Amino acid sequence: FWNSQMFERRPNRWEEWVSEGLSNLYADRALLELGVIDQQGYRDQLAERGRSCVEKWDGGPLLEGERPYGAWYDCGELILARLDHQLQASDDSLDRVLHDTWVRSEADGSWSTHTLLETVQERHGAASIGWITDALWAGPREPVPGLVAAWLTELDASPRPVRPDRHSR
Repeated sequence: FWNSQMFERRPNRWEEWVSEGLSNLYADRALLELGVIDQQGYRDQLAERGRSCVEKWDGGPLLEGERPYGAWYDCGELILARLDHQLQASDDSLDRVLHDTWVRSEADGSWSTHTLLETVQERHGAASIGWITDALWAGPREPVPGLVAAWLTELDASPRPVRPDRHSR
């Protein structure tokens, strides 16, 4: 995902929040699954991303205006972690949604935020993405520190459990 080297994104800065946020999210999850960090270490990583997101996000639409370096990495990771949490509660996952997003994007040769959100919306309805579209284009409906704290609480700052069968062949 990093710098869109694996999956080509549309050529505009608005798509960076997804590719950079995914890079952070999957890197942190890899550290957990490889045993480099434990669940508490993962929670600490997300909490640090939350602190950084609060420092860099002024409360306006995340994708409008200039943001300090790293805002899309940290805030993007939290948005995508929360989306995955939401999807898993509906017996789905970010992994499956991303797969379908990439498949849908093959004809165009690139993906976009809109392609990702359309994929989620088709599977789970418009209400499933309202909080994301608010954060990205309208600005959050509450102050960023409270919003990020609520996201971290909802996540319990923990990812999906590691399944031992994922490592055995």
